[in-house]
Amino acid sequence: MVSGLALVPDAQIGTAWTLEAADGRIPTAAIDVYESATIRARFNAVSTWELVLPTASDGCQALLNAARPRLIVSSRVSEVFRSGPPIDFNRTIDDNGDMMTITGVDDLAWLGRRLAHPQPASTAPPYSTSIYDTRTGPVSQVIAAYVNANAGP
Repeated sequence: MVSGLALVPDAQIGTAWTLEAADGRIPTAAIDVYESATIRARFNAVSTWELVLPTASDGCQALLNAARPRLIVSSRVSEVFRSGPPIDFNRTIDDNGDMMTITGVDDLAWLGRRLAHPQPASTAPPYSTSIYDTRTGPVSQVIAAYVNANAGP
């Protein structure tokens, strides 16, 4: 299932979303000047995003100069909706000005690139059919434990 969410700035009513540039997990600049922001949120799959903003803006410069650039999209109540790294920067200079189109993915891309094994400690077959990895607890902790066991901390 794919749903598109267009985040368009409106000076009259503001926005229900906040955009931040980050270096790793550390926010470095608010992105409050942009032409458009679109997020294609996918259920159980990697979501994608596109941000069009002036190249000279603080937010764009923060993404360009970060060692580990990331976009963080949060709701007005500061809950992170999506976050992830950029994968492409496309600069356009024309009569409308100097604009940067940045596209990226959310953090599920990291998991999508990893191969999980039935027995994380054994990287090659044959696998034992008698070993089970059963975990209980809050779903966020169970998923984090499986990711830690299969992909590392």
